[in-house]
Amino acid sequence: MQQGTGSVNMPLYEKVQPLSAEQFLIILVIYVLILAISYYVIDVIEKTKVKKLHKPKFLYLKTSFLNKYIDKLFEIPIIEKYIKRISYKLSYFNSYDARVNYRNALLLTIVIMFVSLGMFITLVVMFKASIWYLYLLYIVVIVLVIYIVLNFYGEMKELKMAKQLPEALNDLKIAYDNRKRLKLAILESYDDMPKDIRREFARLAEADNLEESLLFLRNRVKNEWFKIVLTLMLLAVQKGDKEGALSDQLQNLNGIIAQEILIKESNRLLFQLYKAFVLGSPLFAFFLRNNMMSMSTEVAKKYESISAANALSGVFIFCIISYFVLDTTEKI
Repeated sequence: MQQGTGSVNMPLYEKVQPLSAEQFLIILVIYVLILAISYYVIDVIEKTKVKKLHKPKFLYLKTSFLNKYIDKLFEIPIIEKYIKRISYKLSYFNSYDARVNYRNALLLTIVIMFVSLGMFITLVVMFKASIWYLYLLYIVVIVLVIYIVLNFYGEMKELKMAKQLPEALNDLKIAYDNRKRLKLAILESYDDMPKDIRREFARLAEADNLEESLLFLRNRVKNEWFKIVLTLMLLAVQKGDKEGALSDQLQNLNGIIAQEILIKESNRLLFQLYKAFVLGSPLFAFFLRNNMMSMSTEVAKKYESISAANALSGVFIFCIISYFVLDTTEKI
């Protein structure tokens, strides 16, 4: 079909260039590498600053210029919630104080914004700008994939911590009976705890502000029994425990927790599998499209059309909505 300058006729299939599955995976790997390197650099800088001040490695730097900006940002509820959620994910990879992870979350957010903008501009320049919205969705899906993977990793870590909680509570109770002070009991007992939960109690042991660190951990974990334990510890810090009630409470809870945790966490694992399926759906759509395009030239033309790009966008949007519906349902 021939088109003149003033013609309004359009071809049945306007050829466009959506990413292939291989191109999408390459961009995803590049994105992950950039974020991993950025986190490593931020982590090295953090450790270097701490060494220069001769402070314990878990102690956050009160003098950091970012702290005042974080406090200002925390005045906006949506931003506060976002930064804290990212910092919760980062805390599975380290034993830093809450404030350190707040700063790392803010810095990584800035990196994500610049990398996303750079990749979006690169894709629009390399391919046809007529489907710029599809390239924007590519970036959204890539960020969402990384977030879900981190979330899934965190869920698995928390599942292991929940299973280790009874043993950790037993160690903590024995130390608390000897020391009569929570901070000293944590310092004495955490080194003998199982690996995953030991990291969390190490964060508490080395925290500059035990109350803030307990709040950080309580807000992060989803297991209700773990939250109850942390609430009891928090009350002991805030109001004192002159009669040693915390020791009896830990002992009473320990017998209940072991069985209840396994039941609750098995349901959460099921939700994670559902979310993993939703996560894999866009990749499945990519590979399906590639296989279909190899069948014939006519099929390839249809899959390179604007209508096919719109359909692929619909799949992305449906998967994004499905993920957040599952995530919200899990919390009910």
